[in-house]
Amino acid sequence: MALLWRYAHLGLALLASGFLIIAAATGVILGVDAALEKADPYKSADFDKISLGETLPKLQKAYPELIELKVDHNGFVTLQAFDDEGEEINGYIDPRTGKLLGRPQKKSDFIQWTTTLHRSLFLHDTGRIIMAVAAFLLFLIAFSGTALLIAQSGVKGLFNKIPKDGFFRFTHVFGSRIFLIPIIIIAATGTILTLDRFEKIGHAKPSLILNSAAPPHVEREMWGEIRLADVKSIEFPFAGDDEEPLTIELHD
Repeated sequence: MALLWRYAHLGLALLASGFLIIAAATGVILGVDAALEKADPYKSADFDKISLGETLPKLQKAYPELIELKVDHNGFVTLQAFDDEGEEINGYIDPRTGKLLGRPQKKSDFIQWTTTLHRSLFLHDTGRIIMAVAAFLLFLIAFSGTALLIAQSGVKGLFNKIPKDGFFRFTHVFGSRIFLIPIIIIAATGTILTLDRFEKIGHAKPSLILNSAAPPHVEREMWGEIRLADVKSIEFPFAGDDEEPLTIELHD
């Protein structure tokens, strides 16, 4: 039985190693880029407590024409609007005041190249499927390695002292124990993200709240119940068009 698990572990590792090396290297680069992006000072203090009832009146007062508001995964709020001089505003704002904080920077060609390589190997949907299979194989590698250790030494083998009978063997066993849980999480989430990309798992349509001709006090109460952190985007009606709805798309 142990021999079977050994061959399964080795075969899976050889099959997936190239793709996993690419995914790991590009993942590190993208992780560092995401951390640097999050460090930008565009997120308001106590962002999770801000409601639309606090934000929308400030924006309506600061800008005569509002077009669209978006909230990204960092909690940065982007607004597209026109100011009193008719100049277009398109940048990060403070949702408490409507003040412009900065403008979005386009990702460098290198980061865009790395993102595409990480997600799809430049093969579009085919590449996404390949990377998903590699992620699933990583899960099987972790599982087969654990099964191999248990088959050889029992469950206690997971906690036994590692014999120092060679640098590579020791490093492999030590690293596998330390990183087993993170590897399983990375493999599972990578697979789930691909399934989500192809809408193979529960994919509910985003909630849409339409602002009908409600009285102002009802409107204010409704906005006060919606946190800005739950909002994905807001499309504002055309200026002066009472028939056009205000549409809010939530993250769920």
